[in-house]
Amino acid sequence: MKRILWIEDEGKIQLIQYKTVLVRGGYIVDIASDATEALQQLRGGKKYDAIIFDLNIPCGTEFETDNPYVGLELLRMLIEKKFENVSEYDPAKMMVFTVVNEDAILNEIRSLGVKSILNKRLTELPDFKNHVDGLFNKLNGKTDETQI
Repeated sequence: MKRILWIEDEGKIQLIQYKTVLVRGGYIVDIASDATEALQQLRGGKKYDAIIFDLNIPCGTEFETDNPYVGLELLRMLIEKKFENVSEYDPAKMMVFTVVNEDAILNEIRSLGVKSILNKRLTELPDFKNHVDGLFNKLNGKTDETQI
Protein backbone atom coordinates (compact mmCIF):
# COMPACT_ATOMS: atom_id res chain seq x y z
CA MET A 1 0.00 0.00 0.00
CA LYS A 2 1.21 3.50 -0.83
CA ARG A 3 1.63 5.87 2.14
CA ILE A 4 0.75 9.57 1.73
CA LEU A 5 1.44 12.47 4.07
CA TRP A 6 -1.23 15.11 3.60
CA ILE A 7 -0.35 18.49 5.11
CA GLU A 8 -3.75 20.11 5.53
CA ASP A 9 -5.20 22.11 8.41
CA GLU A 10 -8.75 21.17 7.37
CA GLY A 11 -7.96 17.51 6.67
CA LYS A 12 -9.40 16.12 9.87
CA ILE A 13 -12.73 17.92 9.60
CA GLN A 14 -13.86 19.73 6.44
CA LEU A 15 -11.91 17.63 3.94
CA ILE A 16 -12.32 14.23 5.58
CA GLN A 17 -14.29 13.00 2.56
CA TYR A 18 -11.17 13.47 0.41
CA LYS A 19 -9.09 11.38 2.81
CA THR A 20 -11.85 8.76 2.92
CA VAL A 21 -11.85 8.33 -0.87
CA LEU A 22 -8.08 7.79 -0.78
CA VAL A 23 -8.25 5.27 2.07
CA ARG A 24 -11.02 3.38 0.29
CA GLY A 25 -8.82 3.43 -2.81
CA GLY A 26 -6.08 1.57 -0.96
CA TYR A 27 -3.82 4.36 0.29
CA ILE A 28 -2.57 4.90 3.83
CA VAL A 29 -3.04 8.61 4.60
CA ASP A 30 -1.46 10.44 7.52
CA ILE A 31 -2.66 14.00 8.17
CA ALA A 32 -0.46 16.81 9.51
CA SER A 33 -2.46 19.90 10.44
CA ASP A 34 0.48 22.35 10.51
CA ALA A 35 4.10 22.64 9.39
CA THR A 36 5.52 21.54 12.75
CA GLU A 37 3.41 18.39 12.79
CA ALA A 38 4.45 17.66 9.20
CA LEU A 39 8.13 17.87 10.10
CA GLN A 40 7.56 15.64 13.13
CA GLN A 41 5.91 13.03 10.91
CA LEU A 42 8.64 13.30 8.26
CA ARG A 43 11.26 12.78 10.97
CA GLY A 44 9.27 10.01 12.64
CA GLY A 45 10.73 7.16 10.65
CA LYS A 46 7.90 6.58 8.17
CA LYS A 47 8.82 6.89 4.51
CA TYR A 48 6.09 8.48 2.43
CA ASP A 49 5.44 7.59 -1.19
CA ALA A 50 3.87 11.02 -1.81
CA ILE A 51 3.16 14.28 -0.01
CA ILE A 52 0.13 16.50 -0.57
CA PHE A 53 0.50 20.15 0.47
CA ASP A 54 -1.99 22.86 1.26
CA LEU A 55 -0.38 26.30 1.04
CA ASN A 56 -2.54 27.87 3.78
CA ILE A 57 -1.48 26.03 6.92
CA PRO A 58 -0.33 27.28 10.32
CA CYS A 59 3.33 27.14 11.34
CA GLY A 60 2.77 25.28 14.58
CA THR A 61 5.16 25.58 17.51
CA GLU A 62 8.52 24.77 15.89
CA PHE A 63 8.34 26.11 12.33
CA GLU A 64 8.80 29.80 11.57
CA THR A 65 8.45 31.79 8.38
CA ASP A 66 7.40 35.25 7.25
CA ASN A 67 5.88 33.73 4.11
CA PRO A 68 2.08 34.05 4.28
CA TYR A 69 1.88 30.69 2.49
CA VAL A 70 3.47 28.47 5.12
CA GLY A 71 2.85 25.35 3.03
CA LEU A 72 4.78 26.86 0.13
CA GLU A 73 7.73 27.62 2.39
CA LEU A 74 7.64 24.08 3.79
CA LEU A 75 7.46 22.67 0.25
CA ARG A 76 10.40 24.80 -0.90
CA MET A 77 12.54 23.91 2.11
CA LEU A 78 11.78 20.21 1.74
CA ILE A 79 12.72 20.22 -1.95
CA GLU A 80 15.88 22.22 -1.21
CA LYS A 81 16.80 19.70 1.54
CA LYS A 82 16.92 22.29 4.33
CA PHE A 83 15.83 19.92 7.12
CA GLU A 84 17.99 17.54 9.12
CA ASN A 85 16.75 14.00 9.67
CA VAL A 86 14.19 14.22 6.86
CA SER A 87 14.39 11.86 3.89
CA GLU A 88 14.89 13.32 0.46
CA TYR A 89 11.69 13.65 -1.56
CA ASP A 90 11.40 14.14 -5.28
CA PRO A 91 9.02 16.93 -6.42
CA ALA A 92 7.40 14.32 -8.70
CA LYS A 93 6.09 12.75 -5.48
CA MET A 94 4.44 15.98 -4.37
CA MET A 95 1.03 17.50 -5.06
CA VAL A 96 -0.39 20.88 -4.09
CA PHE A 97 -4.10 20.97 -3.20
CA THR A 98 -5.10 24.53 -2.31
CA VAL A 99 -7.46 27.44 -2.88
CA VAL A 100 -4.57 29.71 -3.85
CA ASN A 101 -4.86 30.65 -7.52
CA GLU A 102 -2.22 33.37 -7.97
CA ASP A 103 -0.16 32.96 -11.13
CA ALA A 104 3.09 33.99 -9.44
CA ILE A 105 2.61 31.38 -6.69
CA LEU A 106 1.58 28.63 -9.12
CA ASN A 107 4.60 29.43 -11.32
CA GLU A 108 6.88 29.26 -8.28
CA ILE A 109 5.48 25.83 -7.40
CA ARG A 110 6.08 24.62 -10.95
CA SER A 111 9.62 26.06 -10.90
CA LEU A 112 10.31 23.82 -7.88
CA GLY A 113 9.46 20.81 -10.06
CA VAL A 114 5.95 20.13 -8.71
CA LYS A 115 3.63 19.42 -11.61
CA SER A 116 0.44 18.32 -9.81
CA ILE A 117 -1.50 21.37 -8.61
CA LEU A 118 -5.21 21.15 -7.86
CA ASN A 119 -7.64 23.85 -6.84
CA LYS A 120 -9.83 22.77 -3.90
CA ARG A 121 -12.80 24.75 -5.12
CA LEU A 122 -12.73 23.13 -8.56
CA THR A 123 -11.83 19.54 -7.72
CA GLU A 124 -14.54 16.95 -7.11
CA LEU A 125 -13.87 13.79 -5.10
CA PRO A 126 -13.46 11.41 -8.05
CA ASP A 127 -11.15 13.89 -9.80
CA PHE A 128 -9.02 14.24 -6.67
CA LYS A 129 -8.59 10.47 -6.43
CA ASN A 130 -7.80 10.25 -10.15
CA HIS A 131 -5.09 12.91 -9.77
CA VAL A 132 -3.53 11.08 -6.84
CA ASP A 133 -3.63 7.86 -8.87
CA GLY A 134 -2.04 9.78 -11.75
CA LEU A 135 0.71 10.99 -9.45
CA PHE A 136 1.66 7.37 -8.76
CA ASN A 137 1.33 6.49 -12.44
CA LYS A 138 3.89 9.22 -13.20
CA LEU A 139 6.16 7.75 -10.56
CA ASN A 140 5.89 4.38 -12.26
CA GLY A 141 7.06 5.81 -15.58
CA LYS A 142 3.72 6.57 -17.20
CA THR A 143 3.39 10.02 -18.72
CA ASP A 144 -0.04 11.28 -17.62
CA GLU A 145 0.81 14.93 -16.83
CA THR A 146 -2.65 16.20 -15.97
CA GLN A 147 -2.49 19.64 -14.36
CA ILE A 148 -5.07 22.07 -13.09
